[in-house]
Amino acid sequence: MAKVVAGLNGAQQQFKDEALEPLEYLSHIYPLILDQQHLVQIYQRQSDLAERLGMLKGQDNVDDPQIKARMRDLESEQGEVRETLDNLLDDIEAHANALPLDTRLDALKQTALDMASKLRASGASDTMQLAEGALGDFSGTRAHAAGQRAADILETFVRRCKETGGMGGMARED
Repeated sequence: MAKVVAGLNGAQQQFKDEALEPLEYLSHIYPLILDQQHLVQIYQRQSDLAERLGMLKGQDNVDDPQIKARMRDLESEQGEVRETLDNLLDDIEAHANALPLDTRLDALKQTALDMASKLRASGASDTMQLAEGALGDFSGTRAHAAGQRAADILETFVRRCKETGGMGGMARED
């Protein structure tokens, strides 16, 4: 009977080591992996928006109700993308700061906080706001330029994430 109990205890420990601990580890890093995917989605939305803003190049102070209505719609959409980006940066910081004290997670935490800080400082959100303002002023040319610049800024961060293995790559166990 003692051998059976010892065997079960060993199996239980093995299950804990091989299944439960990795799942617990993943549960800590998963929110940051999702945040990275949200950044990619925001970049894609901004890139798509910049492309559509390209159709408004040269459409400055045009007295066409349809074009003005389109600009108002795009202004609203640009505001949504900007707000989504700002909220994501808050989420990244909160998720990074919520990581438990674990030396395996130190690099991930620092990378996430650095990325959020650099993305805030990059001017992406401010440039999106410039695009919103240009659309509000019915300046399609300025709106396109600012919208494209915001997409370009986001692209540099997305590319960096892919090149470095992203936040999930920073959390890999050696």
